Amino acid sequence: YFKPRFEGSPEYEMKVRDYTKELENVNNVLGGISAAIAGIGAISLMVGGIGVMNILLVAVSERTREIGIRKAVGATNGNIFMQFMIESILISSAGGVMGYLLGYALSYMSTIFLPFTPSISVNIAVIILGITIGVGFLFGIFPAIKAARKDPIRSLKQTN
Repeated sequence: YFKPRFEGSPEYEMKVRDYTKELENVNNVLGGISAAIAGIGAISLMVGGIGVMNILLVAVSERTREIGIRKAVGATNGNIFMQFMIESILISSAGGVMGYLLGYALSYMSTIFLPFTPSISVNIAVIILGITIGVGFLFGIFPAIKAARKDPIRSLKQTN
């Protein structure tokens, strides 16, 4: 506490507080929360990617005859690979876009209860789209390779 005295003026009290320690504590807590949210997001991306891969593996096994017919009429392994890679990227991108739109809608609905409006930028949407394309690409490689390596003769002989 600082009590300055001036000649001829009434005595008054001035309090000076240093909030740097409190600010450091708040920053540490927010950093921990950010790290936890990033970890949850990474786990969610892994689960989503594994889901996309499982869907494509089922699609490859269900569409063996289609793959055999396409190869019999001249499709290369690269064509089959690209077909399943594009499908994988489209599935994951559609999920990312739907998730972004749902988050966008929920954030604006939350303004009913919050005294501020959320800040949503186009940059975030572009980053999300890039991440979902990357996840679709990464988790679509194995099913696409499996589809491209199928033997056309065995695929045509297989009955469902």
